[in-house]
Amino acid sequence: MTEQTHTEPSQPRSTEPSKTHEHASQPDPSEPSAAYLALASAFLCITGTTLIWLRHRKLVLPKPGILDLVLVGLGTARLSRLITRDKVMRPLRAPFTATEPGEIEERAKGSGMIRAAGELITCPRCTAIWAAGGLSLVYLASPSSGRFAGMVLSSSLISDYVNRRFAILNNAEAAQPSAAK
Repeated sequence: MTEQTHTEPSQPRSTEPSKTHEHASQPDPSEPSAAYLALASAFLCITGTTLIWLRHRKLVLPKPGILDLVLVGLGTARLSRLITRDKVMRPLRAPFTATEPGEIEERAKGSGMIRAAGELITCPRCTAIWAAGGLSLVYLASPSSGRFAGMVLSSSLISDYVNRRFAILNNAEAAQPSAAK
């Protein structure tokens, strides 16, 4: 039996690159590319130097188990959200970010390294690699400290999730018309 698929008549395909593709292939001149490179280099240097230092201390680096991976993974998610979104960390973000009056979301301000740092600390995915690197290095240097940090951050993330679900359920119940009127 052959599989048949229904296809809609389409426009002839253009040989010109799409606007999205064209935009993606050409760097934005306003982007601080040198600062991005400096931040990426700093991450690699810090991580590499710390790993070399751990090796020179002749530490037997632990082999992470699945529980360690889960703790570090969930901890990374919470730490990156803490840095990039939580009010308590706004003073850390303030030199690199701006908000318009009445606006909630922060955005990177300035140019060069200030802008690159602002983009890093307002992007949970971008900050997550730094958080994962830091938590992993703590785990490698001191597994019990790494597990503790991962446990605290993971517990916080799970608590946030549960509390958010309760809030959603409470809002849904409040929105339903009462039958006892």
